[in-house]
Amino acid sequence: MRKILLLDTYGTIHSGIEKEVRNAGYQLFGIRDRDELASKTDEDVQLIIVDCDPEKSAADVIADIHEVLCDHIPVIVLSYISEKDAVVKALDAGASDYIVKPYNDSYLMERIERLINPNDYSDVYTEYVSFNMNELLDIELKRAYRGKSSLSLIMLSFHSGEINRSADGILEGILRDIDTVIRYSSNKVLIFLPLTNREGAEYVLERISDTLESYDYLESEMRYLFTSAIVAFPEDGGDRNSLINMLKANLKNNRI
Repeated sequence: MRKILLLDTYGTIHSGIEKEVRNAGYQLFGIRDRDELASKTDEDVQLIIVDCDPEKSAADVIADIHEVLCDHIPVIVLSYISEKDAVVKALDAGASDYIVKPYNDSYLMERIERLINPNDYSDVYTEYVSFNMNELLDIELKRAYRGKSSLSLIMLSFHSGEINRSADGILEGILRDIDTVIRYSSNKVLIFLPLTNREGAEYVLERISDTLESYDYLESEMRYLFTSAIVAFPEDGGDRNSLINMLKANLKNNRI
């Protein structure tokens, strides 16, 4: 029987995901500390899930796991902390994926299957950090509202039906450290641009277009054709749903 270990740093093992994991054909074993981790890890363990207490550093927990085990077993972090620095530190420490709470069980199971059975999935999700898009957008909107600052969103829909792996790296090279790229679907990305008005977002989109066009030319393949849409807070909407709905409508209207 394939095993998944759940390290619950809250100190109380919960069974919230146990049913989903068992239905998928895995056994879930709860552990509380590094001693139990060492005693319960064997060749049947496929994955470790860390349910991280907000008071504890996910990066420190991951480092502690790797002191006990070799790093070939993938690790998923579940956390309420969505700050970019915390996520990057956890990944640098060796986390394979980072999921921001709240999430639904089916989404978690998808992430688990992609890590355990990567050959069954050909898309870029296997190398993507799994933020909860709704929660992250709410956080950015609250920051913009409190700071009386601008926030813009760009949605790109790639015509190929699937985003090429190198597109992620290209976008990250164009954007600032405070910007975030979220995978919205298999062929769409959502880009968060804090402290950016519509004019600034249009400039960023122009840079994205020019850069992707240059890659198309150099590689002699038009793989980066896309349709785009921009919305800006607060002029285009004051909440998550209104902004996302306007993005979708504008994207549909802009479709070639």
